[in-house]
Amino acid sequence: MNKDSVSIDRYTENEVFVGGELSKRQGSILHYHAIGEVGLLGKAIGQFNVKGDLDLNFRLGKDTVSLIARATVSNTLPSFYMRHYHSKHFYWDDDNMDKEFRTRIEGELNIEHWKTNLKAGVENIKNYTYFNQQALPEQFGGNIQVLSATLSPDFKLGILHLDNEVTWQKSSNSTILPLPDLSLYHNLYIDFKLAKKVLSVQLGADARYFTKYHAPAYMPATGQFHLCLLYTSDAADDLLCGDLCSRRIIKKKISYGTHERHNKQMIRYKQTVEIV
Repeated sequence: MNKDSVSIDRYTENEVFVGGELSKRQGSILHYHAIGEVGLLGKAIGQFNVKGDLDLNFRLGKDTVSLIARATVSNTLPSFYMRHYHSKHFYWDDDNMDKEFRTRIEGELNIEHWKTNLKAGVENIKNYTYFNQQALPEQFGGNIQVLSATLSPDFKLGILHLDNEVTWQKSSNSTILPLPDLSLYHNLYIDFKLAKKVLSVQLGADARYFTKYHAPAYMPATGQFHLCLLYTSDAADDLLCGDLCSRRIIKKKISYGTHERHNKQMIRYKQTVEIV
């Protein structure tokens, strides 16, 4: 629909890509996988996406240690609806958007016996495309770097389990790409069997926490998140969320329930039954 609400705009876009894949999955020590594609015709010209990973596995005493390296390079045009969108509340056309160039390098260490996983990565984004304070698409022509690291140690003592995930991340431009510096997840539960090991039961609670940052707002008309309308020095408060959950498995039937609480904000109870 055009702005005059009478005529209709029509768009035709064609993209032709060619790609390939190389991998080694056999063996127990070294594996690798690489996949890529490059545009040949239409809007695809100049676009490409290449990613790969390599993992090395070796014994350390009685344990198995895995070292994993990942890399991604892409040069892609923002999606059609980031460039063209017509509706009752929002209307935009922008054929001048540049391709978004991203590079990411990530490393991961996994120790099976200790149930510990550590990964860290760095990403550079040029021509980052986002929704601005007016909920309209916009591009930042410079470079934005994002550093992140995640530690996931899991502990077990008899029937008691404690799963953890600690994530630290930093954006070089928190005005355009705001991120919480620290995000925590903890899950404490007991796991045991009853009725001659026919009934499996899990009871526990989990919690999520992240530090202050300028959280994005939501625009229902487009179904997208965008930068806060009033961007001030006051950030969203630290947030703590929690669940109380139970899970029971009898042969092929699973029942699952949760009781969720967001500090000072929301309490929710949910229970579902699934057949697997």
